[in-house]
Amino acid sequence: MMIDRIFITVLLLSISGFVFCTVFFPLEKYAYRLTTAKTMVFVNTVALFSFVIPFYFIVSLFDRSEDYFGGYRTLVFEDVSNYEGVVGAIREMGIVEHFSSIWLLGAIFFFIKFVCKYIFLLHKVRANKFYMKDDDTWAKIFNRLKDEKNVQGVKLVFCYAIFTPCSVGIRDRYIVIPASMMNAFNEEEMEFILEHELYHVIHRDLPRKLLIMLLSCLNWFNPQFRALRINLSDWLEAATDEAVTEGFAFKKKLRYSQLIAKVMELERAGSAAAGFSVNFRGERAKKNIRRSMKIMQEKKKTGVFGKTVVVSVALLSLAFGNVVAKAADTPINQMFSKNVEVVKSSEIEKIDKSDFVLEDAVGYTEPADMSRFVEFNVCNSDNITYEIIYKTDSETIFNGEPSQVEPRHVHKIVEIILKEHEKYKDGSCKTTFYDGAECTSCGTTWKGELIGETTLVKCPH
Repeated sequence: MMIDRIFITVLLLSISGFVFCTVFFPLEKYAYRLTTAKTMVFVNTVALFSFVIPFYFIVSLFDRSEDYFGGYRTLVFEDVSNYEGVVGAIREMGIVEHFSSIWLLGAIFFFIKFVCKYIFLLHKVRANKFYMKDDDTWAKIFNRLKDEKNVQGVKLVFCYAIFTPCSVGIRDRYIVIPASMMNAFNEEEMEFILEHELYHVIHRDLPRKLLIMLLSCLNWFNPQFRALRINLSDWLEAATDEAVTEGFAFKKKLRYSQLIAKVMELERAGSAAAGFSVNFRGERAKKNIRRSMKIMQEKKKTGVFGKTVVVSVALLSLAFGNVVAKAADTPINQMFSKNVEVVKSSEIEKIDKSDFVLEDAVGYTEPADMSRFVEFNVCNSDNITYEIIYKTDSETIFNGEPSQVEPRHVHKIVEIILKEHEKYKDGSCKTTFYDGAECTSCGTTWKGELIGETTLVKCPH
């Protein structure tokens, strides 16, 4: 059941993420004009987390719909609506019930695949790495930049098995330079590359990227999530370029852009680190032209206003996506949950309350004395109504406290069952039965112990 509930949550989050992307990302290029690439990294991260963090779940906890879907069978009336008719026909085929198991197997497969590839990459770097002497130009520039930026715990290594400059490692962090490129760059280009990679290290871009890749295991079936992951990688590179080239003159920016093309030309084989590192080249070579255009373009100085507008639109898109996901809660559960019963409306027998034998239905027990009861004011509202559905014929005498009713009043008590019906916004309802007592003279009502309760996902009342 837990796997089934997680699978349903992933499907609802796919709806939330889809809505977010539909609302926000057509405006992405306009948003970038108002803010920085760093802010766009934040927005893309929010977009990806809209696929994995169920913000709507807070509402589900308050209205208890998650408890109802998990604890009670959902009824699908195949002759009531077109949607439920389609659901009933599909479920009769017996395929839907296996979807959660297929999803789980896929998630496990991709998780093992990612972990194994990352471990293999680290092993390959460690097995083929070597260091340069401190008087080497690479080492001198690296040590100077480390001191300027006050960066600790990162090492510069050269590797025969890597084909593009990159950063790898979480605990042992490395900036890796391909051995084939050791002598390919002048000092300025070396500084560009090392400053670029140190920026990734300082801003912990690699842990962010690895976390997103692990979370993508939950959405392995969703091509939109993969596209967003690649988009985030592109914005990470753009944010790094933006930080490194800040304050550069036009010609220096041009040399930086030319370096990107030069690195691509030096690559003889595809980067073995793609996806498990943050590298100078970026994840997809065909987008490097756009990357160079971002570097070279003259942007107007963006301030707090532009950032506030972009972030606000992103958060509103996130909220709207979760509202839609919550609205789809019942239809998705009807289609994919294992805890579903497909019936026809004619198969549900409506029992009149006069035919309801409460003692057998909810296990009514006789109260021992009035000390078990609390005086209760029966007051109906739009969502909660009360009804006395059982009352004994015999009366007993009880001398109430003077503070409860008028002095010297003698209550004539009959035993009752008090029914409380509460209807929720999502169409479900809960009916609760209480042991109680009523005075036939003054109408005072007392509520006692809980007898039982019934919850329905679709309220028939």
